[in-house]
Amino acid sequence: MPIIMDYDLIAERAYEDDIFPYKRYQSGVKEADKAVYKGVEGKNYPVLLLEDNLVNQDGYGLKKGFYMLAPDQDKDFLIFYQSGEIKAKIPIISVEQIEKKHKKISKFRKKKIKQKGILEEEYIFSKAQIFYNKEEDNYLVIWEYKNTKIKAVIKF
Repeated sequence: MPIIMDYDLIAERAYEDDIFPYKRYQSGVKEADKAVYKGVEGKNYPVLLLEDNLVNQDGYGLKKGFYMLAPDQDKDFLIFYQSGEIKAKIPIISVEQIEKKHKKISKFRKKKIKQKGILEEEYIFSKAQIFYNKEEDNYLVIWEYKNTKIKAVIKF
């Protein structure tokens, strides 16, 4: 039986731009699609700057950099976030409710704030500090947000 060769049916090489009028979206997840913060969102929790590495002999611990600190729901641990990822959890030793005294604002300042449309709620007091305790050979982290003061300990 003879084989008939029809050269009109042979496929030609086609380019993507010839077939699709618009550029196609690549499959998979791109870096731009990932969320910046996967952890706590929408809060103005304090940021702690570590100027030195806090690591043990094996090299495990916290590297120098900026960390957002937030307590967990039960207030058992203080969590260190960096770029939305959890880097460390340290135990909380005390939780206090403190009373903040509001500064008196002059009439001129109130008028300026009103004109800008800034609410006083946006001026939330938040602070994070770390201290080294030589006697007990540990680091004390003091975290303050609104009217809550939390103390936590890092021990190597």
